Amino acid sequence: FGPVWTFLYSSMGWAVSRIYYSSRPASVKNPLLALWGLHFALNLAWAPVFFGLQRFRPALIISCLMVLTLAVIIPLFYIVDASAGL
Repeated sequence: FGPVWTFLYSSMGWAVSRIYYSSRPASVKNPLLALWGLHFALNLAWAPVFFGLQRFRPALIISCLMVLTLAVIIPLFYIVDASAGL
């Protein structure tokens, strides 16, 4: 998991930094950054719930919420910065 998670979190950081430093007004960026923050919090919560607590149903719910937030984030990030939405 180590190399995959390193790549995953690095990619997430790179994408959100593209949004943060974009020239779009704060009224466009702030909701996207808040949504990304929610997605990131879910991402951080999943591993301890799944591996540490071994609570599989809550982990499944967290996974589903991550997919839903990601399905919203990707096209919106793409609108602001195409490379951030890839």
